[in-house]
Amino acid sequence: MAVIRETGVQGRMRRRIAVVGRVDHRRRGVAPRSDAFAKDKFLRILLQSGAVPREKLDAAIDGFNKAPSDFSWLIDMDEAVLAKADLVFAAKYSRHPTEDADFRLNRDYHRICRSLEYDLHHYDSELHHSSDPDHTTGCVSAGIDGTGPKKPGVWAFRVVLVCGFGSAPLVGMLIVTRFPDHTLSAGILLGGLWLVILLGALVRTLPRRDE
Repeated sequence: MAVIRETGVQGRMRRRIAVVGRVDHRRRGVAPRSDAFAKDKFLRILLQSGAVPREKLDAAIDGFNKAPSDFSWLIDMDEAVLAKADLVFAAKYSRHPTEDADFRLNRDYHRICRSLEYDLHHYDSELHHSSDPDHTTGCVSAGIDGTGPKKPGVWAFRVVLVCGFGSAPLVGMLIVTRFPDHTLSAGILLGGLWLVILLGALVRTLPRRDE
């Protein structure tokens, strides 16, 4: 995998550390183990790709372990917001957000994220005038997420829900018109098949939060 620069991954790295740490703490009731972070696919890809050096990842994990609550707000942030917040922070302060203090609540990085939550293009003019081309391109590899294919959004679930139940009368009409002498058996067979397909589509598009 090609080496990827640090721009655009710092916030997502901190978010992933917070997610893994919270899950491990819930399971065991004590501070998260170092191997819990080592096993995480996203964090492994960051190291293997060269996006984040080992010492910086270890320092970020140590910072989380010392004060998990300082980073809990990151868990609810969309990855697109965090990736762009990295770019904005670097453009504004001429450095990457790598310090623990950068990610604390109500600090500059948090305020940038809040602005981007309401308008993802809020800082586009500042990024456009940046001298670093990475600030406008994002320079984040498609393979860096380490979380597999992009999860469907709420809109996909709603479309399936509306189309699925909207098609119910059509299925009923089809059964009555095409199988008038076997309405019951055809209803059970075709209706059951329709229901299985609908439930499968709903499950696949169901929006999920990270654990």
